[in-house]
Amino acid sequence: MSTAFSQRDLRDAFGASSAAPAFTHGAPFAVHILAHHQLELALNFARRTHEKFEVGGHWHNKPQPPHLADALCRFDSKVHAVHAGGDHLIIVGRVLGMACAPGTPLAFHAGRFGNFSADRGIGKVDIWEGLEDQWY
Repeated sequence: MSTAFSQRDLRDAFGASSAAPAFTHGAPFAVHILAHHQLELALNFARRTHEKFEVGGHWHNKPQPPHLADALCRFDSKVHAVHAGGDHLIIVGRVLGMACAPGTPLAFHAGRFGNFSADRGIGKVDIWEGLEDQWY
């Protein structure tokens, strides 16, 4: 299966979305983890219109790709591959760098926003234990 998509393929898959050109092979993009206080920004990006990208003061210095101010974490990436997945595209990115800050993340589950809370009945798990500095 070929992973190369043309602009036409992306336009057809995204419909009228203006986000399609952002996801061509090798294009830079950033994934942000929003802070709990950024609910309005999250709701803005949930809209299905081009105006969702017009967030003015939230963009930080307008780098390429844009960085959202006050996000808890940002993964700077580039498009590695694009795969068809039903009526969606699955975009695989290669992470080039990341930045994180302390704070409470904004969570979304089952149609509701909130925050994470630890289940006190389950002990703390160190997911990195035993990896011996290897990434899998």
